[in-house]
Amino acid sequence: MNNAEVFVNSLPSIFYPALLGELVSIFGPKIVEDLDGYHGYDQEIATGGWYNAFKQTCYKLDKMDIYTDYNEFDWRDSDEVDALICEHFDDLTEEDFHQYSLYCGKEDLWKDT
Repeated sequence: MNNAEVFVNSLPSIFYPALLGELVSIFGPKIVEDLDGYHGYDQEIATGGWYNAFKQTCYKLDKMDIYTDYNEFDWRDSDEVDALICEHFDDLTEEDFHQYSLYCGKEDLWKDT
């Protein structure tokens, strides 16, 4: 495994629905729609919006060490990290979002999304 794969595999499972939620906050719900086999989030990696969502996720989860480690990657490796994270988005279930809602202290944070 390379450094990007090790990094992504070390992320807590709650990180993925949290980040996707932040991406929806920034880009809107269309980011999760299927567009001929791709999702909007596939097109937003390595953008300022992605970076802001990543930082906000780390902050909300009190995992700023993840953010610090992410910033150690050069642009090629950080692009790979982003792409690998997107692969995890494809595997998320409603239960993952429900668990994140509970983490945030809300009954069902994702019901309308």
